[in-house]
Amino acid sequence: MLIYEKRFSDLQYFRTDLINKFDNADVALLFPLKIFAWKKLCESEKDAFEEAYTYEFFLKNGMGKDYLLEVMKYFEDKKTGFMIFDEDDKKLIKEMPEQIFISLINSINNVAFYSVNDYIYEIMPFHPQPGKLVVPKEVLKFVNKYLQSLDFEFENVYNPFPAYYQFAYEISKNLNVTVFTESEEYSSLPYIMNMLDNANINPAFSNPINNPAYREGHVLKKFDVTVTMIFQNLNFEVKEDVFGRFNVANKRGANFIVTVIEHVIAQTDKKAIIFVPTGFLGRGLGVEKLLRKDVIDRRGLEAVVVLPERLFMKSLINMSMLIIDKTKKNETVLFVDAKDCYKSGNKSFINMLSNIDEIFLTLKNKEDKKGFSKLVNVESIKNNDYNLSPNRYILFGSNEMLQRLEKYSSKTLGEMAEIMSSVHLNMKNGDKEVCVLQISDINDEGIIKNVKSKKHVDLSEINEEMFLKNYDVVLTSRVTTGRVGIILGKSEDETWLPGQTITVIRTNSEEEAIYLFMILRSEFGQILLESLNVGSRVGVIPTRALRDLAIPILPEDKKKEVLEMFRKEKAIYDEIERMKQRTEEFFKSIF
Repeated sequence: MLIYEKRFSDLQYFRTDLINKFDNADVALLFPLKIFAWKKLCESEKDAFEEAYTYEFFLKNGMGKDYLLEVMKYFEDKKTGFMIFDEDDKKLIKEMPEQIFISLINSINNVAFYSVNDYIYEIMPFHPQPGKLVVPKEVLKFVNKYLQSLDFEFENVYNPFPAYYQFAYEISKNLNVTVFTESEEYSSLPYIMNMLDNANINPAFSNPINNPAYREGHVLKKFDVTVTMIFQNLNFEVKEDVFGRFNVANKRGANFIVTVIEHVIAQTDKKAIIFVPTGFLGRGLGVEKLLRKDVIDRRGLEAVVVLPERLFMKSLINMSMLIIDKTKKNETVLFVDAKDCYKSGNKSFINMLSNIDEIFLTLKNKEDKKGFSKLVNVESIKNNDYNLSPNRYILFGSNEMLQRLEKYSSKTLGEMAEIMSSVHLNMKNGDKEVCVLQISDINDEGIIKNVKSKKHVDLSEINEEMFLKNYDVVLTSRVTTGRVGIILGKSEDETWLPGQTITVIRTNSEEEAIYLFMILRSEFGQILLESLNVGSRVGVIPTRALRDLAIPILPEDKKKEVLEMFRKEKAIYDEIERMKQRTEEFFKSIF
């Protein structure tokens, strides 16, 4: 371990220097690995090469840039060692100042090599290539643990879109299977992993969507298990697919996530683990919802696991895990909310997955755990409009409270009020001054009497329905979700409009508005609103989900108590405001 730490401290300076000085950080950061690979190749097959082109000879004769370029040309002419150096490496060497080159070689030569995956984990996350994520060790460990527990034997694993080949590396070494990778972009990494660490990776460099490599004629090769992470975006075009992969992706508006999931399902024989952006689980986009429907209707989904945020360096995208099971029809789906299973990493902006054993055992045993997991039948998922967000099914908070509320009848929020989203409200510049309600205008009490933000807009293209009124209930439905307010202080001569993070709930009576405000602001209401949140990077509560939200209808005596509590609370709030005003006037009179 001391050698491991020493190696990375020695290379720390060069990591920063290579990133700052060269255009292609990926090529620069992987260059030390290629030197390690060249060294090992010369040791394991030293009789295959002329002495003048061995690593040992290179060290004894000055370690110059021009000499290494000759070595690259030698390997290229012999058609051997092709997996180590490529044209990008030649360009890098030519651009690199001689002194930096010699210092880097000395540093590489003075430390012992430990592991390709550890090198990637320690060196690459700080500057990953766009479209790539470095997979945290803890996520790799969990996937290995899950695959080792499968109740069937398998000899091959498919890993399309491998990025830095970390899944392929860990699975092939720990499970003693061949991992078949497929990527449009050429990389020497799988060859280096095989050479340095005895991994068993079989790479193919082809576009998995447009031109799948693993096939026999028009029949795709079926793999026992597939593991992939859908993060990078790839150029793809779905026309007439001769392999019959796409039920949804050939429809208008198909996106990359939908296309990859269908490709993976088509090329998997038994199980697939697919990492997707968390937003995919509940977004109302047409093709994404169609894909969720298709997977559920085919009884192919076994489990959904939401992972903690900020697991991936240099990315704000939260990821979740889908487990597809093609060995049987799944009449239930296990939902696991592991978003709190983390501990702070060695950097303040990155988290580390924790409670791996708990997540694993919950999946293995299909356990219901309060506030953590829930086994849900397919019909319930259909009734929830094929939403796969675990917080739709796992309610957090007091079970006793939820059970008590079950005895009351309910109405949907859409039946009780008109719900208007301001997301697409177009406020063009104009000559009319209006007040624009923002999140900051909704205080903890939720009683809104004034709005700070003002703007001059053209009202001619804005529907008057969007003009805010007293006793409108407002809700923050984007970014910071779930904050609830009620407008009580708008004067007749003012025009108020909702900001783009605000959803308006308008009832036919003041009492109904107060009732909804009190319900949604309560602990129970906040639990319900949290269950609707489908955001990945930022919080989002869809308008349609709000319309379908079930609101308990309390008996008249209880409802009157709610209204009376509001009136008393408002009276206290008003008195506090008066006292603040008197205090301010007092000090003004003195100073």
